[in-house]
Amino acid sequence: MGLLDDLQNEARQIKVREAQQKVELAAQDEFYKAQLRPVMLRAYEYYAELIENLNVVAPDIQANYPLNPLIDGGIPLRQANYKIKLDSTETPRQIDIFCQCMLAAPYKFYLPGQKAVQNLSQLLENYNFTYHRKHRLDLSHRSGAPLFYPSGPDDRPVRLAANLAGKNIHIIFRNVERTPLNRYAFPRSIR
Repeated sequence: MGLLDDLQNEARQIKVREAQQKVELAAQDEFYKAQLRPVMLRAYEYYAELIENLNVVAPDIQANYPLNPLIDGGIPLRQANYKIKLDSTETPRQIDIFCQCMLAAPYKFYLPGQKAVQNLSQLLENYNFTYHRKHRLDLSHRSGAPLFYPSGPDDRPVRLAANLAGKNIHIIFRNVERTPLNRYAFPRSIR
């Protein structure tokens, strides 16, 4: 085989793959229109009404977050100011629901040990929680246990996403009480 034959074979393979990919994308789009789009539209209507009512009633909802490793139960954050965002009103593929989490009062604490400081800093960054850290000096002017000031308020999102390739809907919880991320996939048979 010569160079031209090799190139022709490779070009044919690429064209076959592209054609197969077009067929698969068209099938995914048809499945979305028939199965996932109606579910996403109903979910948006439901959550939009739920959020509207939550913002009127304004219940006192608190969740405990592990923002201070020295406290077993976590620090309570009050949830309020709910919002919903849709990527498209005609073909929604992603719905984001937000609530604002606020500290009841200013909060600060010292955390001893460099490893504990690194672990907490990483956790707070994973939660995307706003905080300040101030190092204090000991009597020898060496950096001692830092003072942490969790602040906020921060938005806590829940995302509903149409997964065309998997033919299902993913629900992604970010920044829930004990873990920074939980992901669930619901099969297409759920309506």
